[in-house]
Amino acid sequence: MQFNVSDDYKYAHEITPDELNEAHAQICNGLRDLRLKKGHDYGQCFEFSMADYGLISPIVRFRDKLGRLENLMKVKEAKVEDESIRDTILDLGNYCILTCAVLDLIEQKKNEQKKTECESVEDNYETPTVDYTNMSKSKDISPNLIECKG
Repeated sequence: MQFNVSDDYKYAHEITPDELNEAHAQICNGLRDLRLKKGHDYGQCFEFSMADYGLISPIVRFRDKLGRLENLMKVKEAKVEDESIRDTILDLGNYCILTCAVLDLIEQKKNEQKKTECESVEDNYETPTVDYTNMSKSKDISPNLIECKG
């Protein structure tokens, strides 16, 4: 398998941590803007496909994007001008972030549901009382001495 790898990558050694951090911040801001635009156009397509197919849904998208990236690296010139290597990588990044966000939100909603269920049980639960007047001197608590209300 032959990839078109440029000598330009040697410049990666010259990138400082501050430059990389700044570029990362700019890209993340751009990813959010892109997500808002695509979210407007696509609606809740990603969330619904995760609800229907689970993690298979983003995996298919990852594979599509990785396949496109690999193919773009093989060809000298892409026929579709608005889908560059950079665009493909950004889409892949957004899919990764969206997958994490959906997984985090699912976990949050499950925890909220559990909390609601626990609160409901607590509302219907009364603390048991112990009748101390009939306790023996050995301080053993007999099960028949513990009375629960309700």
